[in-house]
Amino acid sequence: MTFYPIGLRPLSLLVVRELFNFDDSTIKKMGFFATKSSFIIRIFVLPFLSLKKVFFEEAPKIWKKHFTIGQILPVELNEEKRYGILRVKNLNLHPIYCIYLAGYFCGILEMLLRGYKISCKETKCFFRGDEYHEYLLEWR
Repeated sequence: MTFYPIGLRPLSLLVVRELFNFDDSTIKKMGFFATKSSFIIRIFVLPFLSLKKVFFEEAPKIWKKHFTIGQILPVELNEEKRYGILRVKNLNLHPIYCIYLAGYFCGILEMLLRGYKISCKETKCFFRGDEYHEYLLEWR
């Protein structure tokens, strides 16, 4: 359970994309399935039943357990309209990692909201000229 440089993850995704001719949806699926095999996610997410608590309190803690750089900021959660907005600041590795993170966020939300169709779209991106990354998560 040691840390490795985060810069290796986008590099490995780029290599996998090139070797296996993966498209964006496959990279997103890789992020999604990463949550299924993460011991830290299963320990810190599954015991919490409240989406609000996980979204606003635990997400930043989980981020710190996984990463030594960047910051996740929960912006908005509307359970009635079934959406949430997460902001990621100071993590500007490579655009392929943006795709991977969208899948990762979907995977975590699926653990919390079983039985819903989960979607995640990056609405703001550092690589498109925005100051940070922002993800819209929806469940139907």
